[in-house]
Amino acid sequence: MIRTLPLLFALITLPLFLQAQRIIGSLQDSSKQPLIGATVMLIQEKDSALASFVLTNDKGEFRLSPLKQQTYLLKVSFLGYQQEEQKVTLREGQKEVLLDPITLFPQDLTLDKVSIEADKSPILMKDDTVEYNADVFGAQPGEVVEDLLKKLPGVDVDENGDIKAQGQRVNKVTVDGKEFFGNDPKLATKNLPADAIKKVQVFDEKSDEEDISGVDDGTVNQTINLELKEDRKTGYFGNVEAGYGTNERYQFKGNINRFSPKTQVSAIGLANNINEDGFSFNEYIQFMGGLSSFMEGGSVNIQIDENSGIPLSGLNQNGIFTTEAGGLNGNIDLSKKLRLTTNYLFSGVGTRKEQEVNREQFLTDEFFLSEIENRQSNQYYNHRLNSKLRFRGDSIARFNLGLNLGLRNANNFDTTRTDVFGAETNLENTANRTNENSRRVLDGEITMSYLTRLKKKGRSLSLSSNVSRELDEQSGLFQSMNTLFPGGIVFTTNITQDQDQFENELAYGANIKYTEPLGKNGNSLSFLYNLSNTSEEQDRDVFDRFPRRERNIALSNQFQRDYRFQRGGLILALNGEKTNFQIGANFQNSLLQGDLISLGDSVRQTFNTVLPSMRFNYKWKTGLRGGLRYRTTFREPSLTQLQPFIDNRDPFNLYIGNPALRPEYIHALTGDFLLYDSFSFTSLFAFLTAEYSQNPIVEARDVDSLFRQIRRPINVDNAIRIRGSINFDTPIKRLKMKVGIRLEPNFNRGITFINGNENMVNRWTNSVGLRLENRKKKSFDAAIGAKLTFNDVRYSLSSELDRSFLNQVYYADLRVNFLKNWIFRTNFDWAIYAGGNFAEDVQVPLLKASLTRQLFKKKVRLEIEAFDILNQNKGITRRAELNYIEDGNSLTLRRFFSFKLSYSLGSNPNKGSGAFIIDKR
Repeated sequence: MIRTLPLLFALITLPLFLQAQRIIGSLQDSSKQPLIGATVMLIQEKDSALASFVLTNDKGEFRLSPLKQQTYLLKVSFLGYQQEEQKVTLREGQKEVLLDPITLFPQDLTLDKVSIEADKSPILMKDDTVEYNADVFGAQPGEVVEDLLKKLPGVDVDENGDIKAQGQRVNKVTVDGKEFFGNDPKLATKNLPADAIKKVQVFDEKSDEEDISGVDDGTVNQTINLELKEDRKTGYFGNVEAGYGTNERYQFKGNINRFSPKTQVSAIGLANNINEDGFSFNEYIQFMGGLSSFMEGGSVNIQIDENSGIPLSGLNQNGIFTTEAGGLNGNIDLSKKLRLTTNYLFSGVGTRKEQEVNREQFLTDEFFLSEIENRQSNQYYNHRLNSKLRFRGDSIARFNLGLNLGLRNANNFDTTRTDVFGAETNLENTANRTNENSRRVLDGEITMSYLTRLKKKGRSLSLSSNVSRELDEQSGLFQSMNTLFPGGIVFTTNITQDQDQFENELAYGANIKYTEPLGKNGNSLSFLYNLSNTSEEQDRDVFDRFPRRERNIALSNQFQRDYRFQRGGLILALNGEKTNFQIGANFQNSLLQGDLISLGDSVRQTFNTVLPSMRFNYKWKTGLRGGLRYRTTFREPSLTQLQPFIDNRDPFNLYIGNPALRPEYIHALTGDFLLYDSFSFTSLFAFLTAEYSQNPIVEARDVDSLFRQIRRPINVDNAIRIRGSINFDTPIKRLKMKVGIRLEPNFNRGITFINGNENMVNRWTNSVGLRLENRKKKSFDAAIGAKLTFNDVRYSLSSELDRSFLNQVYYADLRVNFLKNWIFRTNFDWAIYAGGNFAEDVQVPLLKASLTRQLFKKKVRLEIEAFDILNQNKGITRRAELNYIEDGNSLTLRRFFSFKLSYSLGSNPNKGSGAFIIDKR
C-alpha cells in the first residue's frame, strides 16, 4: 500500500495537469544566446497581483502554468539587462500561448548612477547563489526568519527547525556575512524577526583552505546569508512577547539587535514552563546522560529503537521542563581585515519526570520481567563564552584565534523501584533506590589556525593547534534497600553510601598540511601530519555510612588513562571541470595506556594502523551532482569502559569495566546524489551510508538464578549499520501546492553475549513520509502529511522475542490571515503506536490552536492559544535493545490555555517603491 501512494496520487492529479492553460516562451540576448536564470513574472492586469513566476532554464526557456482566462502583463528581467514587458491574453479554449523569443539588451551604464523603477524580482540566480527577495514572500510582523524560510521555493524547514536548501542540509546562517551566535543556524532563524530581512542568499561557502589555495577541496558547506534591510543595518530592532495561562503556564521570549556598519550587537532570551527548548538543549542531553551514567553505574547502552511521543518544539515530551535561557552576541570590525566575534549563552533547565516501564529480558531459554517506577527532579545550568579573532589578509592569509569557556552545573534527585518477576510471574527480587547527586564541570579550549598562500599558485600551508582542559566533579548520596526471595525466603540488605568522583582531562593537538600543485589544471598533492594527546585522571571515593562512616576500599579506585597518536599521510587531488577526486592514506601510531593506581597495575596497548580515504564528486551542472566517500576511523574505549572496578549503584545490576578492551576500527562508505531544478523548484536528494566496525565494543551480561546481573564491555568481531534517505520535493502548479516524499531505510546488526551465549540482533527500521502544502503562504498556509515507520527486530538467541510493529503519525497544520489584522492557527498531530508484541495499541491525538489580533500597524499582537485541547497527550516509549524490549509511559504536558502579548521593537520596515540602483564605480 505504501509503495502505491505516490502512483495513486499521480493518477488522481493527472487530469488536472492535462487541462492546464500555459504560456511558453524563451529569452535571449542581442547575439541570440539564451539567458539562463532570468526572472519571468506574470502580473494580473486587473489588480496588479503577482500570478506566477519562474526562472529560465539552461536553454533560456520558460513555462508558466496553470493560468486562468484573462489578460496578464508579462515582465522579464535579468541582472545587467533592460527589463522588457508585454501583454498576454488567454482566451477560452486556448490551452497554451507560444510567444516569440524575447530579446533583452544590456543596461546603459554610461552614467555614474542609473535609477530604474521596477517590480521586485522574487528570485535571482548569481553564479551558484540563489537570492530570494524577502518582501515578495510576505514576511508578517511577529514572524521569525524560520517562518520566512518556509515560504521560499527550494527551502524546507522540518518540525525540529533543521533547514534544507536546494536539497542539502544548511550548516551555517550568517547575518550580513557575519556570524550570529556561532554556527548554530537555529539561533538566527528562531530569533531574528522576518520583517528585518531584505534578501535570503543560499550558496555553497568555500572553505578557508580552498579560498587560499584556489584548489577545490570538494567540501560542500550549504550556507544561508541573511541580508538586512537598510533601515535595520543602522539602529535597533527586535521583538518581545510574554504569555500566561491556566495551570500556571508561562512563557517569555525576546530579542533586541543594535547594528551599525562596523558592529552587530544582539541579545536574546526566553523563559517558559511549556516544554520549549533553550539554546543548548543538545548539551543538556549529553550532560544529563553523563550524570545518569554516574548514578546508574556507567551503563554502556546500544539502542536498537526508540519511539517517543510527539515532540513539542524540539523538546522530548516525556516530562515537564522549565527553561531559562539568554545570550549576547557581538561582531566588531576592528579594521578592514580584523574582526572580533564574541558570544555568551546561558541556559537553565528544570525537569520533573515520572515514568513507568515494563521491560522483558531474556536468557538462553527463559524470560524475566522487570516493572520499573522512576521519579526524577533535575536542575541544570550552563554558561558558555565563545570568542574568535579573525584576520583576513586579502586573499593571501587567514588567521583565527579562538577561546571557548564553559561552566555546567546539575543537581538530581532520583528514586527508582524495580520488581523482577521470573517464571510464572513469581517475584524474585525488589530494589528501592534513591540517588541524590550534584555535578559541576569547568572546561576551556584555545584554538589557533593559520593558512597562507605561498608564491606559487595553488601552493599553500595550513597550521592549526588546540589545547583543552576539563574538570568534572560529582558527588552523591546513594541509598538502596534490596530484597531477594530465594525459595520463598525473604532476604534484605540496605546500602547507604557517599559516592564522590573527580575527573581531570587535558588534551592537546596540532595539525600541519602542505599542499603542492601538480601542473596548472588544479591537481595537487597534500602532505599531512597530526598529533593528538588526551590524558584523563579519575579519583572515585565511596564511603559506607553504617555502622560508621569509612572508606569502602573495594568500590573506591584511582585510574589514569592516556591516549595519544601520531598520524602522517598523503592526499592526491585530481580536479577536472566537473570532477573532484581525492585519494589518500594515513599511517597512525596509537598508544593506549591505563594506570590502575589502586591495584598497582597498568595496561599498555600499541597499535599501528593504516587509515585510507577516498572522495569523488561529479558535477554535471548547477543543481545536479553526485559523490562517493570512503573513510576509516579509530575509536578508543572510554575511561569508564576500561576501569576494572565494580560499580554498585544498581546492586542487582552491577557494572565492571574491562582494561583489555581494544579500539574499534570503522569503515564507512557514503554515496549521495543531488538534483535541484531551480527553474521548477523540484529537488531530489538521496544518500546511503554503510558502516562496518571491527572490534566494536558491546555489553556482555551474566544473569544468575535470582536474576541479578553483572554487565561488562567486551569486543566482538563486527557490527554493521546501513542508513539512507531519499527526499523528493516538487510543486504541483495546477493545485498551487508542493508535495514532499521522504523514504528512510535503516538496518543495524549487532552482537552481544548473555551468560556466555552469543546473541545476534538484526533490526530494520523503514519509514515513509508524505507531505502536501500550499505554495503561496502570504495569507494562507496549510499542510497535511503522514509518516509511517515499520520496525522489525530479530534475535538469534530467542526467536520468541522477535518484534514487528508499525508506528504511524498523521498531521495537519493551518494558518489563515483574515479581516486584515486577524490570524488563526491550528495544528493537529495523531500518533498511533501499534501494539503488536507490546501490550496494546496506543493513540495520541494532539490538537493546538491560536487566534491573534494585530494592532497599531501590526506592532502589537494579542494572542489566545490552547494546547492539547482534547487533553489526550501521552508520553510513550517503546524500544528494543540488544537483549530486552520495553514499553513505558511518562508524565507529560497536558491541556492548558494562555494569553500572550507581543511587541515589535524599532521602526516599521520600509515597504519601498520597488526601485533599485546600479552604481558604476
